[in-house]
Amino acid sequence: MNPLSLDILKTLQDTSSPYSDISKLQEKFDISDEYFIAAFQELDRNGFIVPATARTSGLRVGAGGDPSWSVVDLYVTDSGKNIITPTKPDKVGTFVKITENPTASAIISALVLAALALGYTSLDTYLQEKPETQEKPSKVQQVSQS
Repeated sequence: MNPLSLDILKTLQDTSSPYSDISKLQEKFDISDEYFIAAFQELDRNGFIVPATARTSGLRVGAGGDPSWSVVDLYVTDSGKNIITPTKPDKVGTFVKITENPTASAIISALVLAALALGYTSLDTYLQEKPETQEKPSKVQQVSQS
């Protein structure tokens, strides 16, 4: 997400009680700027902001590219809030925390060693049962027996 879109999203979130609107954004941004309009449309299109009661977010762009705004109550959706403050756990950080615990490290090490031993045993058994890898008597031995 571009920095302007993120800034707009944060501003909407900060000015919400529980809704915000374009007039609050107008205090901080030039709402007729083409970059602002593109960022606002991106937020709307991706569902990070939605109107509370209206069918549109309040922005209409005319044929000449001129924006027209109407005051509509907007709110930041859960997915928009997740962009502002991610709530998903960091998988690498979780792995580091687990491996820093001595008990967890010992259990993980034992499981890895067991898996390697099982894999080696299975491979050895497979190779012994495979006909191409079994020893065949040489021709010299066969001739001497006759």
